Amino acid sequence: MATKTAVKKVNTFEKEYHEAIKQIEQLEEKNKRLHLATDNFNKEITELEEKLTGAVEKNKDQEKTINSISNDNTEMLLKLDSEYKRNQTIKSSMDSLKNENLKLKNGILKKDYEITNVNHEHAKLVDELDELVKENNALKALVKLWS
Repeated sequence: MATKTAVKKVNTFEKEYHEAIKQIEQLEEKNKRLHLATDNFNKEITELEEKLTGAVEKNKDQEKTINSISNDNTEMLLKLDSEYKRNQTIKSSMDSLKNENLKLKNGILKKDYEITNVNHEHAKLVDELDELVKENNALKALVKLWS
């Protein structure tokens, strides 16, 4: 009976031994897959880090571009503001010149009116002179007749 028990124990030990070896093989296989998964994960992390670094660099470049555009826009706004002020000054000067032109035109119209009045007076005086000359000539003719 003792041998039966010993054989049973050996059989049980062998079974357990083979089970343990199977489990070890399964664990080794799982370990290999885990290493592969870890390697793949590390590769993906490295790729993502490279992409992130590239994105950060691209972002810095874009930030520089945006700053440059912003500076250009600020400069353009300053130029536009200066141009607007210049245009306002020109407009004010033009209004001033228009007022001066209106005053000059008004002065010309007054002078033209005065000239028209002088011409009218001159025409009256010429007519009056003609009448006096005619009267004088008539009187001279009478004086000749009487003499």
